[in-house]
Amino acid sequence: MITNVLTLIFCRHAILYNLGFRAINFGFIQPPLSPESKPTDCLWLCVRVSSPHCVTQHQKDQIEYAIALQEHQQNEHNLLRINKMSGNSSPRQMRRFNSTPPLPPAPQPVAKPGTIVKHYIPSALVKNFVIDYWMSCVGYWKTDVHRQTEDELRQMVHELDSKRYVELLDLPWDYNYHNPQPQHPFPHPILRSGSPLPRPVPIAHHDVAHRLVSKL
Repeated sequence: MITNVLTLIFCRHAILYNLGFRAINFGFIQPPLSPESKPTDCLWLCVRVSSPHCVTQHQKDQIEYAIALQEHQQNEHNLLRINKMSGNSSPRQMRRFNSTPPLPPAPQPVAKPGTIVKHYIPSALVKNFVIDYWMSCVGYWKTDVHRQTEDELRQMVHELDSKRYVELLDLPWDYNYHNPQPQHPFPHPILRSGSPLPRPVPIAHHDVAHRLVSKL
């Protein structure tokens, strides 16, 4: 019975993957939907990689490099102004007082055809969705709900605030997302390298949104 359930979950993950969905790599907690229910972490929050908000590894590197370059130039401009105001205007003195950190390496070329392309999504976008979703679900039955008093919501927001982008996971979507240690890169034969994935089939939107994102 357990084997059949696991096989069904793996197949659902594979179908979602073929449809273009990726699990968002953070500790999503489903809010309680009634006073009798409790928050649960047994679901994945997924997004389709065709979303205009998703970026590839190369695009992410380009954006982060542009931000770092802008910050680097702004720091140099501020240091130049400070050095001139303090009378340290010679190149030697400016180099002595210049503490601007070095630029990160430039982005690498786009991956070669045939390689797996990693995707990311801005953490601010995920955070805004999580807050709105939590407040709408809990606010439906709880009158005094506030984001600062919801411990699980604060936990998710704290995690998302610690990064600019969130990784989108390839298969397998392991339950222990912080430290996945599967015995095999794809723990079920249907998902192993070289094995065909299930053919995509039409699925109702509500089925995709809720039932098909169960964790292992």
